[in-house]
Formats: sequence, structure tokens, C-alpha cells
Amino acid sequence: MNMNNKNKFFISTICVFIVMLCLIGFFIYKSTYNVPNDDRLLKEHINNFLNKNVADPYESIDIKDIVNIDNLKFVLIQKDRNTLGKAILKKGISGQYRIMSVSFSNERYDNVVVPTSKKDVIFFYGVNDAKYPVHHANLSFSHDDNVYSIKIPDKKYFVSYLIKDKTSGHTTSYSSENITFFDKHNDDITKFMDKPYEDSSSNLFFYNSTHLENYIKEAYFNDSKDTNKNKFFSEFLLVDRSIYEDKTVYYLQGMTHEISNENNIVKLNSSKDIFIKVTYDKINSNILEFKSTLDFKDSKEFFKDIPSDILPKLNTLTLINERKKHLNKLLKSRSDLYLKYLKNK
Repeated sequence: MNMNNKNKFFISTICVFIVMLCLIGFFIYKSTYNVPNDDRLLKEHINNFLNKNVADPYESIDIKDIVNIDNLKFVLIQKDRNTLGKAILKKGISGQYRIMSVSFSNERYDNVVVPTSKKDVIFFYGVNDAKYPVHHANLSFSHDDNVYSIKIPDKKYFVSYLIKDKTSGHTTSYSSENITFFDKHNDDITKFMDKPYEDSSSNLFFYNSTHLENYIKEAYFNDSKDTNKNKFFSEFLLVDRSIYEDKTVYYLQGMTHEISNENNIVKLNSSKDIFIKVTYDKINSNILEFKSTLDFKDSKEFFKDIPSDILPKLNTLTLINERKKHLNKLLKSRSDLYLKYLKNK
């Protein structure tokens, strides 16, 4: 083979290699940006994204609101009665979208800031509280001296957005934990907003209930759990309920923390996860039946009698872990305040 033929063969090989790389890149891009620019198909694609490589499939989500800004699409979704979430999509050069992330929260109001090639976009979203309607919210960030005021639409489920004056330098999404809420009279109503999202169709009987905490403490823990040396905390989230004419059956997921204080050493002594079934007498306003996983050596025994329409919500690992994160956040806040009190005594 002479030199010219060798050069031709080498160039041909390189060309074939480049074409193959382009084809591979095209198919990868096509498979990544695979959501058509048709909002009617969003629900199907988000469900497929959630159920990818998941042992326990998610139930179908509902889309509550959609906002488009530049090449971003923000989708407000609801997974079950007590859980709101968001899906963030980015448009590619083909005009189709890629799902960047999907996440859920039990918070009534939440926010996320998405960096773009131009400026960062603040998305503020949630479900309005009929009792304490929010007119606008002020958000601030540690890297930014500005305060960003976002008006809240007068509707139940909403998404508002604001483009920040300057970029943060972040390459991934971030959020503000410093939020102040105001009503239409510009009065600060932040203190009324610090509670999990619960659809108005659900009863709030057991939310952050001291009655329930005391009931569990007396039923499952000895008296030493609430002495000067030990302190018992618990938090619960209502997962679902079954309503009858004379009673309501509540299904909850909870968590307990025991703080110990011995020899001036304060620490988290133990933490337990609890699932609870409470049958509440609506006529006489008392508890007819109370069962929890603490009643059984094997928690599987607890789930045997749970109705089939409730069981997936209560016993799906992904949902359990999401609620555990939220419960732990609530408990940590209470525990931190108690630890601070003990250290300052």
C-alpha cells in the first residue's frame, strides 16, 4: 500500500469514526431531550421519569400549574392529598424538553432558584391557605444583599417567578430559607405559615397534636421519658384517612426523639419511626382504637389490616423516606430549641 492509499485509508477511518460519534451523540441527545413540546403529554413523561428503576412505582401525579420562561418549563404537581412537588424541564435545540429534576415536599409553600445562562430565575410555588391568604412573600439569599418580593396569585395552586437582578454563580439549583409572608394589608403573617401542606378536605385533628404525643408517651414509653434528665418529642404526618358516618380512621407516619441530659452532657438518645392507625369516634370525640408498629415485633404485621387503597401510600419506601426527611426536620427544630434551652440554663 503506497503512501497516498495509506493517507486515504486513514482519512476515511477518521471520517467514519466522526460520523459514528455524531450519530451516537444524536441518539443520546434525542433520548435525553425526549419530552415533546405538548403539555398534554407532560403527565405521562413525568410519571415515566419517576418510575424509572423504582421497585415500588409511584401513583399517578396530577398537574396543577405550568409556567414557561425562556427555555425552562416549571410544572407544579401533586402526588397525593398531602404532597406537592415540582418538575423542572429544559428545552433543547430540537424544541423538545429534558426533565432536569422532579421532587416533592410536605411544605405548603416552597421555592427553588434555577440558574440559566443569563440570570437566575426564582420560582415560588405552593397551595394557598384559605384561612391566611398570602398576598406576597419576600425572599433573601446569603450571597445577595437584595430582598426579592414575589406576588402570590389569588388561586389555590400557584407558581410565581421572578428573574434575579444578578447571577449567583451557582451551577445547580438552590433555594432561600429566609422567607417572610405578608397579607394584602402588608402585615407580616409568617408565624402562621410554618406548617405542612394539608389539603382542606383533610381533617387536621392529629397535626402536631400534644394529645397524640402524650397518648403515645403513656402507651409505649415509661415515665422517665419526660423527667429532668430526658425529654420526649414526636411529630406526625397524616398520610390518609377513611371516613365513615360515625368515625374516621386516620393513618399516620411519625417519628420520636428522646433527648438525654446526664452530667451536663446533652445528646439525642434514640430515634424511632412509627406508623399509626387511629380510629376516632366523631360522636363522642374520643379514640376507639389505637394501633402502631410499636405493638408488633415485626412491622409487617401492622400493615396486614391496612385497606388496599391506603397501603401503597403508607408502605411505599420512597414515600416513607420523603416523609421521614420532613419529620426529622420538624423534630430537629424542636430538639435544637430544647438543647439551646438546656445549655443556657
